[in-house]
Amino acid sequence: MAPRRLSPRAFVKSASEQRAGGAWLVYGFDEYVKTETVRMAARAFIKGADPRLAITHLVGAQTDSQEILQSAQSVPMLATHSAVIVHDLHKLAPAHKSRLTGHLASVPDTCLLICVGPEEPDRRTKLYAWFVESGRDIACDPLSPAQAEGFARRRLEELGASADAEALSRLLSLSGPDAGTIAREAEKLSLYAGSQVTAHDVDVVSGLSAGCTPEDLVASLVAGRVPEAMARSRLLRRTGFDSGALIGRLCGHFFDIRRAVACGSRQSWQMAGALRVSRSRAEELQAWLRSAGANGIDLALAVLARAEALTRSGRADADLVCDQAVLAMAQAFAGNAATAT
Repeated sequence: MAPRRLSPRAFVKSASEQRAGGAWLVYGFDEYVKTETVRMAARAFIKGADPRLAITHLVGAQTDSQEILQSAQSVPMLATHSAVIVHDLHKLAPAHKSRLTGHLASVPDTCLLICVGPEEPDRRTKLYAWFVESGRDIACDPLSPAQAEGFARRRLEELGASADAEALSRLLSLSGPDAGTIAREAEKLSLYAGSQVTAHDVDVVSGLSAGCTPEDLVASLVAGRVPEAMARSRLLRRTGFDSGALIGRLCGHFFDIRRAVACGSRQSWQMAGALRVSRSRAEELQAWLRSAGANGIDLALAVLARAEALTRSGRADADLVCDQAVLAMAQAFAGNAATAT
């Protein structure tokens, strides 16, 4: 009879009860589940010991079987248990894989040796076959729809937020069953929406998951979408843009929009020639012009000029100046859209 295999959650629980000593293989297609399973199992196994001393990290391409086995057979000072994590096991040299296979059964119960394998290990290889035949392989497969919903709900609760059925359904339709994507989106939603996440919040925040650029922010501004513009501005600053640089980029974009208005060309190829920009840039400017009116563009340039002067002077908080500028521009374009309709 084939040995009963543990799920990632059961493996972590077994490690916390210190029943999972010895060598294990963790593999699978979901990198987030794989990483979290390894991290939680190792910390649970050593319990109160200092992770910096009781957990040893090795990399397959930079180690050998002797170092792995020596690390597994030693217990650090002031600790009763240790954990050894071998990352990228598939990059270990073939000769060392063969040597390691013959000693895996002798790894002491006081050590948790976790070998992190590829997405789908070749079970014809003796090393992987040993784990499979011993029932010591932990598969981290993608989440099922039911598991993904439960994971999203739990992750939001851990962050102090909750979501109704519609919001969860919208989140999962955008993120798919990938646990890493769900976890990142849940963190962004908790920061943006607070304790109660709605479907609208998911549309605004999760719509940025593919990446947010200053061009996306301009599109939100000229369309007068105030919450979306504020969210994109803050996301850009959290992911590498400082406020002064972001204001400068916006100045450049709105100056080009003003030049496009003055050009008066209706065809993108004519605008590209007149402004000496690429065809794709001309099409982008045309898309912005369909939402923005001339008065709104002039106001945006005036707001940005004041914001740039304030940030350069150093007399005001740059983040606050950027927030106020984005809010003023978005509200102005929203007012223009309301008047036009």
